[in-house]
Amino acid sequence: MTDDVRIMVFLRRMHRVFLVLAGVLAAPLSYADDSDLSGSLFRFSGFASLGVTKGGNDILGFRRELDREGLYDGDWSMLAESSVGLQLDINPSGAWGGTIQLLGKDTVDDNWGDAFSWAFLRYRFNPDWTLRVGRIGIDQYMLSEYRSVGFSYLWSRPPMEFYTLAGFEYFDGLDLAWTTPLGSGTLMAKLQAGQISNTFKVQDNELELRLKPIFGGTLHWESDHWQARISASRLRFDQREDYFPGTEPLAEALGNPALAPFWPQAAAYSDDFLLDDPYIHYFSAGAAYDHHSWQVQLEANHVDSDTEFYPSVTGSYLSVGRQMGTITPFAVAAWAESQNDRFIVEPPTLSMFPPLDVALTTLAEALQASRDLGPIEQHTLSLGLRWDIRYDIALKAQWDHSWVHAYGAGLWEQKAAPTEDMELNTFSINLNCIF
Repeated sequence: MTDDVRIMVFLRRMHRVFLVLAGVLAAPLSYADDSDLSGSLFRFSGFASLGVTKGGNDILGFRRELDREGLYDGDWSMLAESSVGLQLDINPSGAWGGTIQLLGKDTVDDNWGDAFSWAFLRYRFNPDWTLRVGRIGIDQYMLSEYRSVGFSYLWSRPPMEFYTLAGFEYFDGLDLAWTTPLGSGTLMAKLQAGQISNTFKVQDNELELRLKPIFGGTLHWESDHWQARISASRLRFDQREDYFPGTEPLAEALGNPALAPFWPQAAAYSDDFLLDDPYIHYFSAGAAYDHHSWQVQLEANHVDSDTEFYPSVTGSYLSVGRQMGTITPFAVAAWAESQNDRFIVEPPTLSMFPPLDVALTTLAEALQASRDLGPIEQHTLSLGLRWDIRYDIALKAQWDHSWVHAYGAGLWEQKAAPTEDMELNTFSINLNCIF
């Protein structure tokens, strides 16, 4: 898809978002722009990020999230990080409420249904217990409730090594939260259950991943200056007994019985692509400090996957910022690394019949290439500056320098797996606002 077409698609999605919200607000219902929902039936709010980003090289495309199009060749783009969100909160009573949030951004799959990032009903049993049902933000990291709201965090974008692999921002299901005072702050415990789907891109192929069911739990403690949380979730691929999405042609070719005399391992390699009731276990922990002009945040995660085509990875980052008036310079150090060594395909035995040998060699190379796309091994140092122009507008500039190891570029969109270590620079200037 060319940049011109992607821009038209992006603008069309923005137009849809505004039309839906305009229709809702045009209804003959009372409306108040009030931060206290208890005093208003409806509250309308929004957020937006307008950014220009330069990144990638000839084989690796920068992507802020896995469902975004890759940015290659060190070009500048306004689509890589720009987005707009509109939110309508409904509060008919102290117990009942609901939220609709529409998010427009450039994605691999121009699916109108995906624009609804939140759409849930809320019931508050009492001040301590709250139940939500519908489409809800997945609560597995520090930015769970505001990952798309660029104004709410310090950086131009969340650290790639931690947040790019966390490619699911919402789920369809329910969550139950309990809060209680603890020490100088408040403790929240939350359980979530439901299902997730999202569309990613691998070498020009669109892959839909469906995870069903998912179960997760979070403990979050917050005071005036500190936050701390731990989260764990268990997710299962819905495509059970099927090949991993996008691998069917290669897996079926490897499973051809005619290959057995020349390549006995081919059938086993084909079986590796099968999703035999596989699970993903996701664990994360984080802490943040905001006091005396210092802003410090640390998160770490571990992904334990039963399938080799969704990598088992450990990652973390440390962010430090120092506010000086309306200006806040910051630095971030981040890393992510797969837990398994590179998979080496055992080559077939050549038959001395040239057409067959070419086919066998081509198939082995395709298998090796597919296995090399998933692993992750990289480190990034980021430096940036945030300028709070006013209480609802911030301008940010950020430079990332990433060290990507050979066969370790799983966080990037890849035209081919890099066969040697690479260093890449990503530059961005973002204007964030809330309204």
